[in-house]
Amino acid sequence: MDLEQLIRRELGDERHMPTGWAAPVERVQAGIRRRKRRRYTTMAAIVAGAVLAGVGVLALPVPGAQPAQGVIAWERAEASLPTLSRRSPRPDASPCAADDLSPGPWLDGTSTAADGTVTYTVLVPSIRSARCTLSGTPSLEADGADVPTGPLAPRADGAQTPATVDPGEPVRVEIAVTPCPGGKPSPHHQLAVTWGDGRGYAVPNVPDAGCGYAISPWYVQAPLLNAPLTVTMAVPKVAERGTTLVYQVKVTNTFPRAFRLEPCPAYRQGIAGTARTYRLNCAARSIPPHSTVTYEMRLDIPSTVDPGPTKVTWMAAFADGTVAIGEIATAGAATTLT
Repeated sequence: MDLEQLIRRELGDERHMPTGWAAPVERVQAGIRRRKRRRYTTMAAIVAGAVLAGVGVLALPVPGAQPAQGVIAWERAEASLPTLSRRSPRPDASPCAADDLSPGPWLDGTSTAADGTVTYTVLVPSIRSARCTLSGTPSLEADGADVPTGPLAPRADGAQTPATVDPGEPVRVEIAVTPCPGGKPSPHHQLAVTWGDGRGYAVPNVPDAGCGYAISPWYVQAPLLNAPLTVTMAVPKVAERGTTLVYQVKVTNTFPRAFRLEPCPAYRQGIAGTARTYRLNCAARSIPPHSTVTYEMRLDIPSTVDPGPTKVTWMAAFADGTVAIGEIATAGAATTLT
């Protein structure tokens, strides 16, 4: 038997035939299921081990990512406001004419000095359809005749001269009225501010014209720069003088990213002309986007303030000088003092 015949015989020997699997399809499917079970079991064991080993880490919130739960308590930590940021002075525009100002000025406020001098802040809104600038110092008339006046620097924070205003925005002027010596009655009655071509408008609500006068230049009070926060206040409708008013302030972040409260801001709260400044309780180190943090506030009401309707005011001031004003549309929350 030659070599070729030997090879053919060996190849045809059934002892060298490979043994096949019984039911091969079922065995492959069973193996796949077995491997899946082992994989799921292993993953579950890994996750369970990680939770058991690192539960202290997983339970900690990301610093500053979430506000404190519930209402953040009030803390008596007195502070001072930082320097507040205001709109930059505007470049001069074309001059305002007398017809560009409203014929109906109004008083924004008064203050009284120790010698009885009363300073009136008069607002006159622009009715021009475009921006204009009012420069210089107006004249003052009493009963239709010019009266001598001294210089007066605007007392308002953020006063900018000359007064460059947009449509509807008011220009301001301050008038100081000194009472007559010895309690004598004033020889004057109605005061009026005049400018431009001599057109003048009566100064409203001046009960005593006095004997001496000073007047400021026209100016505009630059608005504060607001942080991207909305502040609402929940204040009791009635409060008693000589007690502590407890109310809530809700601060909502309207920004699409977290608003950080570091360094911790100061805030100023007031009622009936009295105000104090404190440091905010920064239990929440930031306010997430479109989220709200609620703070408890406590305000001591002096027993010496007048009873009747008044407002509670609140303003937070941040390190960059921007502010968040409570109930900005109404300049505070209304209450009635008893």
